[in-house]
Amino acid sequence: MDEYSVKWLFFILTIYLAFSLVLCSQTPSTKKTYIVQMDKTSMPQSFSSHLEWYSSKVKSVVSEQEKHGDDGNKGRIIYNYETAFHGMAAQLTEEEAEKLEEQDGVMAIFPETICQLHTTRSPKFLGLEREDSSNSSSPDPSSLCLEGTLDPVKVGGKIVICDRGISPRVQKGQVVKEAGGIGMILTNTAANGEELVADCHLLPAVAIGEMHGKAIKHYALTNRNATATLAFIGTKLGIRPSPVVAAFSSRGPNFLTLEILKPDIVAPGVDILAAWTGDLSPSSLPTDHRRVKFNILSGTSMSCPHVSGIAALLKARHPEWSPAAMKSALMTTAYVHDNNKGPLKDASTAAPSTPFEHGAGHINPLKAIDPGLIYDIDPQDYFEFLCTQSLTPIQLKVFSKHSNRSCHHSLATPGDLNYPAISVVFSDNSSTLTIHRTVTNVGPPISKYHVAVSPFKGATVKVEPQTLNFTSRNQKLSYRVTFITKYRQTIPEFGGLVWKDGVHKVRSPIIITWFLPI
Repeated sequence: MDEYSVKWLFFILTIYLAFSLVLCSQTPSTKKTYIVQMDKTSMPQSFSSHLEWYSSKVKSVVSEQEKHGDDGNKGRIIYNYETAFHGMAAQLTEEEAEKLEEQDGVMAIFPETICQLHTTRSPKFLGLEREDSSNSSSPDPSSLCLEGTLDPVKVGGKIVICDRGISPRVQKGQVVKEAGGIGMILTNTAANGEELVADCHLLPAVAIGEMHGKAIKHYALTNRNATATLAFIGTKLGIRPSPVVAAFSSRGPNFLTLEILKPDIVAPGVDILAAWTGDLSPSSLPTDHRRVKFNILSGTSMSCPHVSGIAALLKARHPEWSPAAMKSALMTTAYVHDNNKGPLKDASTAAPSTPFEHGAGHINPLKAIDPGLIYDIDPQDYFEFLCTQSLTPIQLKVFSKHSNRSCHHSLATPGDLNYPAISVVFSDNSSTLTIHRTVTNVGPPISKYHVAVSPFKGATVKVEPQTLNFTSRNQKLSYRVTFITKYRQTIPEFGGLVWKDGVHKVRSPIIITWFLPI
């Protein structure tokens, strides 16, 4: 082939590629799933069903070519929501979604997202802690007792030390057993700290914290004839300190709205004796053929039943109470000290926990039955709180089932929501903040409460009035708390406000956060 022919062929290929790119650029955008929330009250009477209305909405935003095609908009609507949530799941392009969002009756559109499980059966609670590393600091696979990493000649007839991480805890025991080991010492790493979680192992095993794990490893490495004995000595009661905040517990702060404390409260959720299905082994491993009616479980799924049960008891004792009243009773009577009379500790660090870890404290059902005072909130109060969040009218309508609900602007700031916790946020140009609270007397009709407030390094706290005199049951009285900055702190400060009448202690945690000038 001569030089002219080569150049001509190159020119033709260039034109072909350019034409192909033009065609590609003209192809429709990729469709993906969107969740579309609709205002069902806006459906015109000309439609016989909401699904028919939704279908017309989708058809109005698709291209003319597709609209007149064989399939039209069939198959675009994946699901029709018609119970607690009204709307549809539909396949749309990004451009179509933008057009649809502008139409009447469409309240909000959200792209489909994949949410990770965060319950008792989620990976972390099963021991699937990841420790990703691709450099020389990567842990030795055999130290993690991963499948295929143990030499039967070395571990046969021995107790094996295994680090937590990568694989489930019970699976490590299975690996040890299959390699001929007779027992396992499961040691925490820095990621797990000193928190211990019980498991249904397939061989004798013991779980230990990071500190003891380092000591045992040192002993094993420095003694050629190191020995160990694993013995079950029964259930030990009166563990100290107790309770502690679980390492896996959901933490604050609430970055969406710092004025609302996260979490509200903590409850028992580690090593809980719980009912268990007979269709699955207690270890959940396919090689485990044991079947039991009860199991030892840990996680949010274990703490939630405790709170739900106590809430049911409160509702039985006080059927007239609102959900907010019950939450208030649970939060204001919670305790923040362990059985050593010290502050609650964080199991992941062994350091004292803060309201960002334990919320208002550990749940106390006996005290919650008779809280003395409650902070009540009605639906309009919650809506007024949303009105402080700079939401558009359409966004506000998402949270209101009735279109006639509107903002009365009764809350000056988000912190004025009548919440049982107090969280104030100083912007970089503010030095004084005042929040308001209203309490309802659910104790003796004639009651007198005095206030006590924790001292803070960075702010002066003033409560007015300092005494609340009730003359009847269910009477409401209000007070205000003024915070004046003395020294701006680089980290949040924590404390509490307590109303006392000699019998009841109604405690609200206080969190003060300063935004430093940029």
